[in-house]
Amino acid sequence: LPLTGEQYSDKVTENCVAYWKATGVYTDAEAAAVDKFKEAFKPHSFAPGASILFTHSPAGVLTVAFSKDSSVP
Repeated sequence: LPLTGEQYSDKVTENCVAYWKATGVYTDAEAAAVDKFKEAFKPHSFAPGASILFTHSPAGVLTVAFSKDSSVP
């Protein structure tokens, strides 16, 4: 079964929010970032073998790329 983007982003953000809250760094900025992250994944689904590549720049920019097969995006 494919994994929906919503399922994936819900689990990722659940873990991130739990960590941020535990370390005392969860603010409105993080909440807004979580919303943007979820929106980016909403239209996607991931079949077995699909790839998701995250790049985080020193400037704080997060880039996300998707592959629908086993290739690296």
